[in-house]
Amino acid sequence: NLGLATGMGAFLCAAGTPGQRFALPNARFLLQKTGLDDPFQGQAVDIGLRVSDNVADNKRMARALAQ
Repeated sequence: NLGLATGMGAFLCAAGTPGQRFALPNARFLLQKTGLDDPFQGQAVDIGLRVSDNVADNKRMARALAQ
């Protein structure tokens, strides 16, 4: 697809210098939030820590893109 940036490509496009970020009018950017892809087992405390780390990573990514 012409004008499609996914994953790290989309993040790098957003990380350019303000005023120097260019895209075609119909360009699409696709970012996936980090997630718990594989089901896992363990103690509830361990699962809670992993989920909170994941939420923190998603918030950090959103803050970085918003700048």
